[in-house]
Amino acid sequence: MAKGGGIATFRERPGPGGRTAWQAQIIRRGHEPQYRTFDTEAEMARGIFVSRAEAEATTLAEALTRYLAEITPTKKPTTAYRERVIGRALGCHPLARRTMASLRGKDVAAYVRQRQGDGKGANTIRLPS
Repeated sequence: MAKGGGIATFRERPGPGGRTAWQAQIIRRGHEPQYRTFDTEAEMARGIFVSRAEAEATTLAEALTRYLAEITPTKKPTTAYRERVIGRALGCHPLARRTMASLRGKDVAAYVRQRQGDGKGANTIRLPS
């Protein structure tokens, strides 16, 4: 059974080179069906399949907003304040309009270089702990 009440169906299929492959099909009400073929049953059991649908539909700004609303209030007041300031500043940056699935390490590196060019020090730029 998939998370969220979906139904997972597994089928044995002919794979490359005459080997057996497994296809997982996940159907959830209100969502597109998802399919994934695994080369071995072990891959399927380890849960290698990860859907990118949510990451492709969620921007960094939306993720930050959700984090600030759901997680930040559970932090110590000083930590929560710092996260709100950093989150709001990053939420206004053009990077925040990108989807989570499209973000790459080079994008973050470019952001860090930009902040360095603005004269910000390493402790200002570093990721909050």
